Amino acid sequence: DGNTEQYLYRQEKAENANSEISTLTANQFLVIERDGSFLLGGPNGESKANLNAQKHVYRIDLSTGTPLSSVALSSSITRDESHGLMIDGLTLEQFANTYGWDALAEKGIKPVNKALVIDMVKAVSYPHDKMEGLWVIDGHHLGVLNDDDFATWSTKGKLEQKHLDNHTIDSNRLYIINADLMGN
Repeated sequence: DGNTEQYLYRQEKAENANSEISTLTANQFLVIERDGSFLLGGPNGESKANLNAQKHVYRIDLSTGTPLSSVALSSSITRDESHGLMIDGLTLEQFANTYGWDALAEKGIKPVNKALVIDMVKAVSYPHDKMEGLWVIDGHHLGVLNDDDFATWSTKGKLEQKHLDNHTIDSNRLYIINADLMGN
C-alpha cells in the first residue's frame, strides 16, 4: 500500500554488513548478515585464512520488533530530522552501544527476532568475502549468490586479480541450498 516502517536489526558483530533481504511472508524475511573476511585467506593469501568467517542467512519476523514510528515521544525520546529517533540526545545506535540492548528494551524499543537459517561457511565452505543475492526458490530451497567484484581487488591503490586463496581467482557462483526457510 506504499506505507513504510523501520525496525531495528541486531547484528552479531559491529563490522558486519546486511547485503540482501528477501520476502517470505508479510512479516517474515530472509536477511544476509556477513563479515568481509575470506575463509581461505582471499587476496591476502592462505596465511590469512579465517575459519571464523561469518556468512549467515537469518529469518527475521517484523511482528517481534518495535515499529519505530510507533515509539511515543517524551522528554528523553525525541525525533530529530537529521538523525531520526533519539534517546537522551543519542541516536539509537549510540544508545545501544553505550547502554546495551536491554536498556533500549527498557525504553520500549526492541529489535526484530532473528533465527539462523543457514551458515554458508559450515554448509558449503563458502570461500568468498561477500554474499550479495538471495533467491527464494520454494520453502526448502534457497539460491545464494556471491559478488566477485568482477574478480578484481585493490591493494594500496593497485588493481589486481581477486583470489580466494593462493591459486583460485574469485568468480560468480550460485549456490542452491536445501534449508527450512519458513521455520516449520
